[in-house]
This record gives sequence, C-alpha cells and structure tokens, in this order.
Amino acid sequence: KNDESIQQAGVYLMAHFLYTQNRYLDKQDIGDFLSKLETSVLNEKQSDQLRTFYFSHIDFTELSFVNAYRKFLCSSGFALPKEAQLIDNLLNCFASIYSDMHAELDSESVLVLSYGAMMLNTELHHPQILKTRGGKSAMDVTQFQQM
Repeated sequence: KNDESIQQAGVYLMAHFLYTQNRYLDKQDIGDFLSKLETSVLNEKQSDQLRTFYFSHIDFTELSFVNAYRKFLCSSGFALPKEAQLIDNLLNCFASIYSDMHAELDSESVLVLSYGAMMLNTELHHPQILKTRGGKSAMDVTQFQQM
C-alpha cells in the first residue's frame, strides 16, 4: 500500500511538472506522452492517473462545453497526437473530467460531442479533405449523423 501511495505521488508530481513547465517543453512530446497507454516508466494504470492529474490542473467548471473544449485543445499545454487511439485516450479523460465538473452531463455524452466537434472541424479545415472536394466542405446533416 505504501509503495502504491509513493508511486501515485510520483505520477502526480510528473503531471504537475508537465503542466506547470509546458511552456518550456515540446507540446507534441507532451501530448504523445500523456496519450500513451503505457510507457517505459508508466504502466497503464499510472498513465491513466497521469492524464487525470494533468487535466485536473485545468478548471472547466464555469465554462460551456465549447469554451472548455477549446481550452482543452488550444491552451492546455499539449498538442494532439496523430494517432486516433492516442487522441481517444485524451478525449476520454477530458470527457470524464468535464462531466465530473458538470453534474448534468455524463462522460459518454461529452465524449460523443467531443468526437463530433473534432470530426466537423476536420471536415471543415483539413487540407486533404478540402482538396478532394474542390475546396468545399461537403458533409451534410445526414452524413454527420451516420458518423
């Protein structure tokens, strides 16, 4: 039990360091490290704790979903990784923390909304999608509902 408490404290200190010193660190490296299920220094449980501790430094309580999501993606000291599974790990953590701060929401609803917003943003701004569609975003409501 004591070893587990020490390890948890170490994970908290690591998250605290990453969050408070992120302006000096590579944002992509932070995002990649936070999103991995396991690393050479953390097992899966510790990686989950790291994400939770890191994002618990951010107060989303007074923010609407849109503003909280924007803050999460744009000013939380990390860059999204490129792999879908790694992005999923971060979005799951955001959904859990945001729903904990907003009792009227459940984490599954926040997660679905997060994915939907990300898909629409990708549809609207990704250069490869725009290029294949002649510069036009072509997703309609029906296509969005089928995602």
